[in-house]
Amino acid sequence: LQDPNQNRIGQWLDVRPKQGIADLSFQLATELSLGTYTISVVNPKISSTFRVQEHVLQKFDVFFEGPAQIYASDKTFPLRVCGRYSYGKAVQGTMRVTVCQKTRRHPQNASRDICREYSGPTMSKGCFTPSVSTSIFNLALSKEDSKLYTEASLLEKGTGVQINTSSQILVSRTAARAMFEAPNAYYIPGVPYRGKIKLQDHYGNVMKNTKVYIVIKFMRRRFIKTYITDSSGTASFNLDTTAWNNSSVSLEGRFMLQDLMHIPRKNDLGYTNAYHQLQPLHVTTKSFLDIHPLTETLPCGLKQNIQVTFRLSRDDLGEDTSRISFAYYVSKDSREPGGKGCTDGTDLKETLRGSFFIPLTFSADFTPSPSLVVYAILPNGGMTADSIRFNVALCFENQVKVGFSAKEAHPGSTVQLQLQAAPGSLCAVQAVDENMSFMRPESKLT
Repeated sequence: LQDPNQNRIGQWLDVRPKQGIADLSFQLATELSLGTYTISVVNPKISSTFRVQEHVLQKFDVFFEGPAQIYASDKTFPLRVCGRYSYGKAVQGTMRVTVCQKTRRHPQNASRDICREYSGPTMSKGCFTPSVSTSIFNLALSKEDSKLYTEASLLEKGTGVQINTSSQILVSRTAARAMFEAPNAYYIPGVPYRGKIKLQDHYGNVMKNTKVYIVIKFMRRRFIKTYITDSSGTASFNLDTTAWNNSSVSLEGRFMLQDLMHIPRKNDLGYTNAYHQLQPLHVTTKSFLDIHPLTETLPCGLKQNIQVTFRLSRDDLGEDTSRISFAYYVSKDSREPGGKGCTDGTDLKETLRGSFFIPLTFSADFTPSPSLVVYAILPNGGMTADSIRFNVALCFENQVKVGFSAKEAHPGSTVQLQLQAAPGSLCAVQAVDENMSFMRPESKLT
């Protein structure tokens, strides 16, 4: 341990970690040098630093809660700015807010900035929420995305203490945007292509029960399909690839069809459509497998039934094959196979197409992005397969839970820290002084 003058003020020899963790402490002197202290490890060579400095803690914090972005044609928008003490209580006082549109072509002439002021008392939660009119800013006439600059000052009631803050609000010219969700880059000719498209408004909220068009282009031909989003703002689609004839295919998700031939200008107010390009996947067999996707984040430790659809060709199977088994394996990072298994076999006397389910439970070993590969080796020596990647919520084998016995306590009172973990777990507790986090929020302070 070295002080700011590079003097060694402490050291530990022959350190033996317990379960990989060495718990060490050093008592700093009452009067010591201010500055950056360095903790160094010789083998392997690594170091870390911390700062010792004098600081008068800020009594409370003032911050904007939103919005981070508005749409250029909005007539008004709600602005919310709040004051909080470090222990969470609301600050009562008078808030003064200024909203400005700066003159970009004449930054040296601030008098040309267009500003509007609002003031009023904070409410029970310590917030002031004026409704801002955009009529004086002429946002729709701007030729590109711009910003509004906000400043706020809170005068604490009864003390005269004033804290200031500032923020920026992006003015977007995009009313809404469409996005394909985890689209596959390839399609298998003759096999239906499944996908999902999601719609969001300019605030980032999902757009429910909204019409969306999928424009399919290939070989100078164009087809349009219409879908309605569900409660999550998502629409699922299933496209027939038979007529695509092994060609490149472009997919476009659109909000409206009137501007299909329109080339937008830079200062247009409009929508951001979704685009995706598909290429045919050339296969040597006429059989295929298709794993049905689960786009939501899956919980850790709960069984999931993964549906797999298959269509087999008698040319691949031969006339004597009446039963076939499908194998699968799960990997954490699509390089190292983990869990694996095999189906009991499927009777092919009745049909050469169908589906089956694979029960999977994703443990901590497979988070956060496990992959599943399903395949079948065909009697003619060929193979058909499909793979998919899932999103699984982070979890840990130790199943750690921590919390306080009370949500609120008076300064100087006693509160119980409740810690729970799997038997044999080595636990470490870190307490963060939120007052100090105002100074360096990027740092860990214990």
